[in-house]
Amino acid sequence: MPNTTPPDIAHALKLKPAEAIKYFESKGLQLTDSWNELMGGQHIPVLTVAHLGKLDVLQRVYSELRNALHEGLTEAEFERRLTPVLQAAGWWGKAIDADTGEITQTYPGSSRAVQYGSPARLDLIYRQNLQTAYMVGRYQGLSEGRHSHPYWQYIAIKDSRTRPSHAALNGRVFRREDPAFDSLYPPNGWNCRCRTRPLSDSRLKREGLEVDSSAGKLIDATVPAGRYPDGSPKTAEVTGIRTGRYDADGKEIVLFPDAGWSYHPGTSWQMAQRQQLHDKQAELGNAGITLPDTVTALTDKVRRVLGEPLTAAMIANPKLALDDIRISDMHGIDPDLTADKPSLQRAEAYIRAIAGRHIFKAIAAGNLRGNAALQHEIAEAQWLNDHHRDFLSQAGAAKILDEYLEASGSGIPEGVIDYHLHALKAEIQYTSTQLQQHGIHAELGMIAKALYGHIGGEPLTRTVRELQIIGIIWPEEAVPPALQAAITQPRKTP
Repeated sequence: MPNTTPPDIAHALKLKPAEAIKYFESKGLQLTDSWNELMGGQHIPVLTVAHLGKLDVLQRVYSELRNALHEGLTEAEFERRLTPVLQAAGWWGKAIDADTGEITQTYPGSSRAVQYGSPARLDLIYRQNLQTAYMVGRYQGLSEGRHSHPYWQYIAIKDSRTRPSHAALNGRVFRREDPAFDSLYPPNGWNCRCRTRPLSDSRLKREGLEVDSSAGKLIDATVPAGRYPDGSPKTAEVTGIRTGRYDADGKEIVLFPDAGWSYHPGTSWQMAQRQQLHDKQAELGNAGITLPDTVTALTDKVRRVLGEPLTAAMIANPKLALDDIRISDMHGIDPDLTADKPSLQRAEAYIRAIAGRHIFKAIAAGNLRGNAALQHEIAEAQWLNDHHRDFLSQAGAAKILDEYLEASGSGIPEGVIDYHLHALKAEIQYTSTQLQQHGIHAELGMIAKALYGHIGGEPLTRTVRELQIIGIIWPEEAVPPALQAAITQPRKTP
């Protein structure tokens, strides 16, 4: 029988998962008036407590949460330590003047007094921050075993407090790369206690489990997310999944994350660290500092520019870079290419599985060449998906890659890697259309030379051969400077 005992977060945290501590200590502090001022992955780089308007008090909350991670404090110990501090700071009870009885602060669009500190608030602060930190740490551990345990099983507690939609997904198994986890990796809501369980191929077979897929089951929705300061309603975009299970009225149950929770805490944290490092590199350059080859030799001067969280992240992971950030979070990306979310997620999964992570760096350039590369990967992934080619499993990805290498090496790619030829044509046509919109007209062959002329060697020879197959001839003439500039200059964003 499944274990239905609620997880003891404090006990789990006594194990001091290094990644959980690293995640929590990477957070900065930010004051907000409402929980919905920072939505989704925006919460990842900072710690905020709604309606807490004093930075020194927020710092104390942070310190006690940090102690809870390092020392394994229980909720009762956390509450006992913090209650007198919050009471002394005046952040306790309701926002009502004790002398006049007047309400001093209300919720947006309401006449109700804001609730500051209380046992219930401290319970929520403790559980949500430490649960998220623990799940980030757990994600890092699961990622290390991605080859030995390529599947994740969604586990809900299934007691009287479990939401029916969360219970409906209990026991379902997905590949770890499945797009469902981009928005539904637990915790995916307030007080969510769900988790994931890694599975190997042998355990999958031994337990008789089947691998599910979110293909065709993900649903985007707009949900209420509180109110703006002027009282007008605020909404948030979330992505849910049809569970294939039905309620008593025969209606299919859909698991939607709560507003502000439609993100992956593990990958969002990685993305936030990489983006912070990217931003800080400019400051290092302005200060006349170059990144040392050995990050453990960072000087105090470098530490001051980077800040301790990024310094610690670099020491823990010397290869920290932009390779893993989400394409939709990159600068200079054509919004038309990111509008179809399932197609974009499919392309991201395809890049990681087959095309290679270096493609992310090419796309991140934010110029027309980078956007054309994204169009290429979207087209390839779409073709493979339409033709029922599996590229998410290790075996499926290996087969496709072997076919490509053999066919391209033999000089007869047609009929074998037609998905690649289809994408090559789509990439060049996309570039031509974008150029025409800016008054630049050129033959497709010249556009191809502007796109690929820099690669050189055997890869270029292979590309020229593939272009001939789709009817595009590589020109002898040099690429006009104006055309080359249009291809390589960063895309201007509104």
